[in-house]
Amino acid sequence: METQARIAVGQHEYVDHMDYWKEYYPALQAARESAWKEYEAAAADVGREMKMRVLLVYDAPVILYHAGRTRHKTAREHKVKRLFAKDNRHYYIPTACRTNGYRLEWDHLTEIRILTEEKDYSAEWAHIAKSMREYNINVDLAKQIEEHLAGECDGFYSRTYRYRPTKMSFEDVTRGRSIEEMWQQAVSSNGRKYFHERVPGVRRDRSVSLARTKDGWWHYTGASEHTGMGNGDYYIMYSPTMAFFGESD
Repeated sequence: METQARIAVGQHEYVDHMDYWKEYYPALQAARESAWKEYEAAAADVGREMKMRVLLVYDAPVILYHAGRTRHKTAREHKVKRLFAKDNRHYYIPTACRTNGYRLEWDHLTEIRILTEEKDYSAEWAHIAKSMREYNINVDLAKQIEEHLAGECDGFYSRTYRYRPTKMSFEDVTRGRSIEEMWQQAVSSNGRKYFHERVPGVRRDRSVSLARTKDGWWHYTGASEHTGMGNGDYYIMYSPTMAFFGESD
């Protein structure tokens, strides 16, 4: 991982002539608050396509809880998932934990480093393209995804493999029917045959639309629209029931 930001934490030295509560302690707290603001600003600049970790650097070995098999670790450098604040206190989340936070040890802390690396979601997109091919769904877009992953195409819908596909199931609309079974219920309008089914909801109306292209593959999409409004979120199907987010209006 690469170092994206370094935040120095001022460690003021206490000398005998200083008044601890009037001079040393306020200066120490001010230095920590300044470092925390720098951390928040730098962390906010990390894009969602990046994986982030935080390296805590101390001037002496300290013990921090890391969960997992190691539990506690004594070292001058500790890599954690992230830092957060709550009720004017600061916490860190160990890399082996999902949500639990533990009090940040400020004593002897000299530097906070933000480490980042680019996430790679190419395997997920490759799976989606493979599924589209398997079910003969939205083959034109499957080709664009494949070309993009091979470095032959700049993008599809302005997205890249750096972004995780947002997936949604439309099984409540398809109700276990295969594409062929839904097509048997298709209707014709103005010389065009298509299938469309909508399931009304309290907050969202959900629907799928299906049509056969002249090349023989299925143009298959899903929608989650605000009830009675006709606008919302639109999805591209990659299996009979699953889709990934395309756009909103």
